[in-house]
This record gives sequence, structure tokens and C-alpha cells, in this order.
Amino acid sequence: MTERPTSLARTAHAVAAAMRTVGYTDAHVAGDAVLATRTLVLLEPSGAQVQRSDLQWLVGQRGYETFVQLFVFASGGFSALALQYGQHMDVALFTLDPAGRVAAQSPAAHRISGRRARPETKPSAARPASRKPWWRRRA
Repeated sequence: MTERPTSLARTAHAVAAAMRTVGYTDAHVAGDAVLATRTLVLLEPSGAQVQRSDLQWLVGQRGYETFVQLFVFASGGFSALALQYGQHMDVALFTLDPAGRVAAQSPAAHRISGRRARPETKPSAARPASRKPWWRRRA
């Protein structure tokens, strides 16, 4: 059974929103793909279990650019070998439920999901008047 395009698009938008909440603020949907800087994202919304060979393909796409973070979002879960390989290769593995919520399944995913996006703040131009600069303090 194939998934309807609207369902696939909804899933992709949910994944992009989840990535934005953990700090990938430029995550967006382009067609059926989720794109963000310094990431490769594999989206498997069909309900099929992700196998080790799927992860090996993704790691091969990254090549020697180890600064690129790999993400896999799967609604059908992961095989035991895929979980083991994902842990070894530092791939962030997440499961998706029908409502679009994500759950971390690997150490990399837990590490990433523990982060939250920092609010963008502008540096203040004025220094507080009551404090002297640290280099002018005397005991």
C-alpha cells in the first residue's frame, strides 16, 4: 500500500519542525525531502522497517565529510542490526508515529533531542552602568 502524497508532505513538514526545535533552524521541506545545512536526512514514512543496508547507503552518501550529521526518521522502526550500526556510525535514528511525533532511538538521537534551539538575541551595545570592566577591578 502506498502512502498518499498529502500524508508524505505532512510527515516531511513534521520532521522539519522537529529538526528546527533541536537547533537546525534552516530545516525545510523541498518536494518530498527535508533539507538542512550540514545534514543528510532519510525519511521512511511507509511503515517498512529500516534495515542496516539503508543506513549503509546513507553513510556512503556522506562519504568522508564526517561533519555532516545523519538523520533517519522511520515510521516502521529499525531492525536490530540497523540500531547497532546506527550507534556505531553515530546516526541519529528517530521513529515517527501517525500523529507526526518523533522519538529518539539511538544515542546520537538522544544527544541531539536533548538540545533545544537557542533564541536569537542581539548583543547589547551598552554595558550595565553599575559594573566596572573586569580589567579595572582592584581588590
